[in-house]
Amino acid sequence: MSKPTSSLLRHATDLRVLNFVLFLIWLIAIRYCQVTTYYDPSSYFFRSDAAYEPFYSAVREQEADDFLASRDSHHDRITKGVTASVRRAAPSYCIGIPTLQRERAQFFPRTAASLVDTLTPEQRELIHIVVLLSDDDATENLAFGQDWLHAIADTVIVHEDTPEDLVSENGYQTIPRHFELAARDERVRRDYAVLSETCRRQEADYFILVEDDVIAARDWFERLQAATPLVNERAVAKRQDWLYIRLFYTETYMGWNSEEWGIYSRNIALIYVAVLGLMLALRYLHQMASPSHKERASKHAKLLMANILMIWVPLFIGLGFMAGRLTVSPLPTGVLEMPRYGCCSQGLVIPNRHLPLLKERLLESPFDLPADSTIEKTADDFGLGKWAVVPSVLQHIGARGSSAKGGAIKSTWNFSFERFYSA
Repeated sequence: MSKPTSSLLRHATDLRVLNFVLFLIWLIAIRYCQVTTYYDPSSYFFRSDAAYEPFYSAVREQEADDFLASRDSHHDRITKGVTASVRRAAPSYCIGIPTLQRERAQFFPRTAASLVDTLTPEQRELIHIVVLLSDDDATENLAFGQDWLHAIADTVIVHEDTPEDLVSENGYQTIPRHFELAARDERVRRDYAVLSETCRRQEADYFILVEDDVIAARDWFERLQAATPLVNERAVAKRQDWLYIRLFYTETYMGWNSEEWGIYSRNIALIYVAVLGLMLALRYLHQMASPSHKERASKHAKLLMANILMIWVPLFIGLGFMAGRLTVSPLPTGVLEMPRYGCCSQGLVIPNRHLPLLKERLLESPFDLPADSTIEKTADDFGLGKWAVVPSVLQHIGARGSSAKGGAIKSTWNFSFERFYSA
């Protein structure tokens, strides 16, 4: 066999070996993605049956139930009364929770309990909790008059259609009834406005809007205390004021969004440039080491480069897209600016200075825009920053059942919450 023929066969064998090795690596990578990216909703390997498994939130729900069961309501009422009477300074945080009797599962008791069950007495002193029982007649709400509600909430607000003697007996505050023809979005926006105004009058530094179908992590308050000064510091550095910090965000909308195709194209181009640069460098070093085989090495190198650039780079890029956006580019733990895709209003921290503006926008007519969208639009209209604690310190346990009659199961979920706290 001639020398050129022998060299050609050797090069062809080398190419087959390379393809076989890369194919094995690609198969192993696919298997790895199947095992590790099932929780990423933008992943081809996403498994809803496993991704929505409430590992940590189920633990917190049980702890909330234990907390509710262990409350000595008489002692708690006396303690809270003394605490309120000796409190001199305004609270640092005022939590507003609107709740409505649901047709399906009731989440509010666990929500309220999970916010306070891990707090120290000193931490509890920094928080004022306002609960709005939003039913037209608050006695229809199972939380009405409950000892655990008195033990947890500092202020309870009901509508004036609630029997006056029961309101007085429980020490609740009243607000005017909803308009008879008011749609759901209008009612929600008015409820948010009531809570924000009540907290503004408490002169707390921050208003925290918490919906009644979330569960809080054990360290939610510590992470909140760390987040607020950090966001303030970064906002000053950016010279941009901010409207809210998300304590909950859903990852459902954080996939390969078409609006960012320019970023993906740039990254793909950079990958090609990096791979091509590496191969040219290796080719140059090989030619320098073997100048006598320069011509044959050049032909072989071109074949290898074409093989890699036209077959394997596209395959591995495709695998990256299959793995999912949050797998390829995970959000860093801590505090992160989140101008888009965060959703929804399960937990928002808003500085006191913006509460008059928020109230005004929530009460603006028409009311066809949902409350959470109104808050988003307010931030956009006034150029205010949007931040988030990553991963969430709240989980949307209401994903298991809608508050709307006959509503479907929601997909609003923070997958990182379960994995971060269960690790």
